[in-house]
Amino acid sequence: YFDKGKPTVRAEEGPAIMSKHPIVRSELLLLPRETSDDSPDDHQRACIHAEVLVEGWGVVDVFSVHLSLSEKARDKSVVAIKELAAKGRGVAQVFMGDLN
Repeated sequence: YFDKGKPTVRAEEGPAIMSKHPIVRSELLLLPRETSDDSPDDHQRACIHAEVLVEGWGVVDVFSVHLSLSEKARDKSVVAIKELAAKGRGVAQVFMGDLN
């Protein structure tokens, strides 16, 4: 996102996944933004997906997300995240984050 007070500065933020088990694959999904509502949120939100190899279990899909303050953007984001999760290959799925 861009800081309105410093328009030439780009700042990046986002969720993270740390694991004591090997992360065998990861991907980042940029979530939908909504600029037509009155939300002051101009941050680019994201969902990170990692396939974590857990001994004795196999691959577990782990999702970490920080949802928007905008209700419209959150609604669109949930649809996008569900589509991403549906492609998961793990024996289980873990979903966590700041859901606002």
